[in-house]
Amino acid sequence: MTQSLSDQLSVAVLANEHGHSFAADAEREHQVFMPDQIDRMTGTARVHGIVREGGVASNIIPSRAVGDFGLRAADMDALQEMIDMFGDMAKGAALQTGTKVKIEDEMRPYLPVKANPVLGEALAQELVRHGRSPSRGRLVTASGDIGNVSQKVPTDYIGFPVSPDEIPMHSHRLREAAVSDYAHDSAFVVIAALAATALKVATDKSFRESLRK
Repeated sequence: MTQSLSDQLSVAVLANEHGHSFAADAEREHQVFMPDQIDRMTGTARVHGIVREGGVASNIIPSRAVGDFGLRAADMDALQEMIDMFGDMAKGAALQTGTKVKIEDEMRPYLPVKANPVLGEALAQELVRHGRSPSRGRLVTASGDIGNVSQKVPTDYIGFPVSPDEIPMHSHRLREAAVSDYAHDSAFVVIAALAATALKVATDKSFRESLRK
């Protein structure tokens, strides 16, 4: 499987001498500045964000507002374009409102998973041996540091269902399904497949060498 890349940015906005802030004008600036940029995002791109600091009273414009935003894309070029675009949007909004903006990169980017085809085939065979029908090559819009590891050593992984029906990630339904018998059965099959493949890597020299060809 292939995972998307991600990066985490923190944006702090400081009010100008007139007390105006980007936070106060966020809706207007969103309408003015963002639509053309949003239209350029690919279907695999993702933006997650929260306002971490936004004032303490609804009728007082805060002198400082802070937001955390996570950016995700299917490849490094697309992610870098998103980072640049996001920075331009924040700077443009600050310029329009007479405020100052500070952008900080809060994490090392999660790189894409470079799935090893030989290792992936071995894992798939183990899943078939346990009565499963694995699918391969699907883009997973999630990310993790396993992608960084895969850039250095042969790597692949298995994602498994917790329900016979598709369930949105990061949802209450997923949480409840994750403790079901269906989820546990799936997990034990995956554990068995991973363990058997790891044993093959450890004990079969020719197979181990084939992973780096």
